[in-house]
Amino acid sequence: MDNLMELERIGMAIFIDENLQKWDDNWKEIKSSLGKILSISETYHLKLKMMEALEPSEIDLLTMDILNHIPWNYSDDEACKYEHDYLLAYNELKESQSKKKNLWDKILNVLAGGVEETPAHRVQMRRWMDGEGDTV
Repeated sequence: MDNLMELERIGMAIFIDENLQKWDDNWKEIKSSLGKILSISETYHLKLKMMEALEPSEIDLLTMDILNHIPWNYSDDEACKYEHDYLLAYNELKESQSKKKNLWDKILNVLAGGVEETPAHRVQMRRWMDGEGDTV
Protein backbone atom coordinates (compact mmCIF):
# COMPACT_ATOMS: atom_id res chain seq x y z
CA MET A 1 0.00 0.00 0.00
CA ASP A 2 2.84 2.37 0.84
CA ASN A 3 4.46 1.72 -2.55
CA LEU A 4 1.19 2.40 -4.34
CA MET A 5 0.70 5.66 -2.48
CA GLU A 6 4.27 6.69 -3.27
CA LEU A 7 3.75 5.90 -6.97
CA GLU A 8 0.57 7.97 -7.02
CA ARG A 9 2.34 10.88 -5.30
CA ILE A 10 5.25 10.77 -7.76
CA GLY A 11 2.85 10.82 -10.72
CA MET A 12 1.00 13.81 -9.26
CA ALA A 13 4.33 15.67 -9.07
CA ILE A 14 5.46 14.70 -12.61
CA PHE A 15 2.33 15.10 -14.75
CA ILE A 16 0.70 18.43 -15.55
CA ASP A 17 -2.38 19.66 -17.40
CA GLU A 18 -4.41 17.00 -19.27
CA ASN A 19 -1.89 14.28 -18.38
CA LEU A 20 -2.56 14.94 -14.70
CA GLN A 21 -6.28 14.39 -15.29
CA LYS A 22 -5.57 11.08 -17.07
CA TRP A 23 -3.25 10.08 -14.21
CA ASP A 24 -5.94 10.94 -11.68
CA ASP A 25 -8.56 8.94 -13.63
CA ASN A 26 -6.23 5.94 -13.75
CA TRP A 27 -5.70 6.10 -10.01
CA LYS A 28 -9.42 6.25 -9.32
CA GLU A 29 -9.78 3.00 -11.29
CA ILE A 30 -6.79 1.44 -9.51
CA LYS A 31 -8.18 2.33 -6.08
CA SER A 32 -11.59 0.96 -7.00
CA SER A 33 -10.08 -2.32 -8.19
CA LEU A 34 -7.80 -2.52 -5.17
CA GLY A 35 -10.77 -2.14 -2.82
CA LYS A 36 -12.54 -5.02 -4.55
CA ILE A 37 -9.41 -7.20 -4.43
CA LEU A 38 -8.91 -6.52 -0.72
CA SER A 39 -12.57 -7.31 -0.01
CA ILE A 40 -12.39 -10.59 -1.92
CA SER A 41 -9.12 -11.59 -0.24
CA GLU A 42 -10.57 -10.83 3.20
CA THR A 43 -13.60 -12.99 2.40
CA TYR A 44 -11.40 -15.90 1.33
CA HIS A 45 -9.21 -15.48 4.40
CA LEU A 46 -12.32 -15.73 6.57
CA LYS A 47 -13.54 -18.78 4.62
CA LEU A 48 -10.20 -20.54 5.09
CA LYS A 49 -10.28 -19.85 8.83
CA MET A 50 -13.80 -21.27 8.97
CA MET A 51 -12.67 -24.37 7.08
CA GLU A 52 -9.91 -24.87 9.64
CA ALA A 53 -12.23 -24.41 12.61
CA LEU A 54 -15.42 -26.21 11.51
CA GLU A 55 -16.38 -29.69 10.46
CA PRO A 56 -17.67 -30.13 6.89
CA SER A 57 -21.20 -30.75 8.17
CA GLU A 58 -21.08 -27.48 10.16
CA ILE A 59 -19.90 -25.61 7.07
CA ASP A 60 -22.78 -27.09 5.06
CA LEU A 61 -25.33 -26.05 7.70
CA LEU A 62 -23.83 -22.57 7.90
CA THR A 63 -23.86 -22.20 4.10
CA MET A 64 -27.51 -23.23 3.91
CA ASP A 65 -28.38 -20.82 6.71
CA ILE A 66 -26.64 -17.97 4.88
CA LEU A 67 -28.40 -18.83 1.62
CA ASN A 68 -31.78 -18.93 3.39
CA HIS A 69 -31.32 -15.39 4.72
CA ILE A 70 -29.93 -13.61 1.63
CA PRO A 71 -32.75 -11.83 -0.24
CA TRP A 72 -33.15 -12.88 -3.88
CA ASN A 73 -32.80 -9.34 -5.18
CA TYR A 74 -29.25 -8.92 -3.80
CA SER A 75 -26.48 -8.28 -6.30
CA ASP A 76 -23.35 -10.43 -6.14
CA ASP A 77 -21.51 -7.68 -4.25
CA GLU A 78 -24.36 -7.31 -1.74
CA ALA A 79 -24.50 -11.09 -1.26
CA CYS A 80 -20.73 -11.26 -0.65
CA LYS A 81 -20.98 -8.42 1.87
CA TYR A 82 -23.89 -10.14 3.61
CA GLU A 83 -21.99 -13.43 3.69
CA HIS A 84 -18.96 -11.68 5.22
CA ASP A 85 -21.13 -9.91 7.84
CA TYR A 86 -22.98 -13.14 8.60
CA LEU A 87 -19.76 -15.12 9.15
CA LEU A 88 -18.42 -12.41 11.46
CA ALA A 89 -21.66 -12.45 13.47
CA TYR A 90 -21.56 -16.25 13.56
CA ASN A 91 -18.03 -16.20 14.99
CA GLU A 92 -18.96 -13.52 17.54
CA LEU A 93 -21.95 -15.53 18.73
CA LYS A 94 -19.93 -18.74 18.87
CA GLU A 95 -17.26 -17.01 20.99
CA SER A 96 -19.83 -15.45 23.32
CA GLN A 97 -21.59 -18.80 23.80
CA SER A 98 -18.35 -20.51 24.71
CA LYS A 99 -17.68 -18.05 27.54
CA LYS A 100 -18.97 -18.84 31.00
CA LYS A 101 -22.17 -16.89 31.68
CA ASN A 102 -22.30 -14.60 34.69
CA LEU A 103 -25.42 -13.87 36.75
CA TRP A 104 -26.40 -10.89 34.59
CA ASP A 105 -26.17 -12.99 31.41
CA LYS A 106 -28.41 -15.63 32.99
CA ILE A 107 -30.98 -13.01 34.02
CA LEU A 108 -31.04 -11.51 30.52
CA ASN A 109 -31.45 -15.00 29.07
CA VAL A 110 -34.47 -15.65 31.31
CA LEU A 111 -36.00 -12.26 30.38
CA ALA A 112 -35.50 -13.05 26.69
CA GLY A 113 -37.37 -16.31 27.18
CA GLY A 114 -34.30 -18.41 26.47
CA VAL A 115 -34.26 -17.28 22.85
CA GLU A 116 -30.76 -17.30 21.35
CA GLU A 117 -29.73 -14.53 18.98
CA THR A 118 -29.09 -15.75 15.44
CA PRO A 119 -26.31 -14.49 13.17
CA ALA A 120 -28.93 -13.20 10.72
CA HIS A 121 -30.58 -11.18 13.48
CA ARG A 122 -27.22 -9.79 14.60
CA VAL A 123 -26.37 -8.70 11.04
CA GLN A 124 -29.77 -7.07 10.64
CA MET A 125 -29.49 -5.23 13.96
CA ARG A 126 -25.92 -4.08 13.20
CA ARG A 127 -27.01 -2.72 9.80
CA TRP A 128 -30.01 -1.01 11.35
CA MET A 129 -27.80 0.62 13.99
CA ASP A 130 -25.34 1.72 11.27
CA GLY A 131 -28.24 3.44 9.49
CA GLU A 132 -28.41 1.07 6.54
CA GLY A 133 -32.12 0.49 7.09
CA ASP A 134 -34.01 -2.74 6.61
CA THR A 135 -31.75 -4.56 4.16
CA VAL A 136 -32.77 -8.10 5.05
